[in-house]
Amino acid sequence: MSTYYPRFYSNAYWSMPEHIMVATKAFGKPLPPHAVVHHINEDITDNRPENLLICTQAYHLALHARMRQRAWIERMVGGKAKDL
Repeated sequence: MSTYYPRFYSNAYWSMPEHIMVATKAFGKPLPPHAVVHHINEDITDNRPENLLICTQAYHLALHARMRQRAWIERMVGGKAKDL
C-alpha cells in the first residue's frame, strides 16, 4: 500500500513531498541525513510547520508503535488510554 503525499514541484522534472519542503524551511537548513518528518495529527495533508516533527527513523518507528499500542488499549477498554 502506497501513501500519497502532496508534492511541491519546482519544475517539471523535480519534486519533493510538500511536508519535507515545509519542515526544511522551518528548520532553516537542510534536514540531517536520514531524518524523517512525522505528521503529529496523522493527517498527511496537514503540512503546517506546527504539525510536523523532524525525527530519526528509530524514533518515528517507536512513536508509531506507541500510537498503535494506545489505539489497541482504547479499543479494549472502550475509552481514552490515559498516561501512556
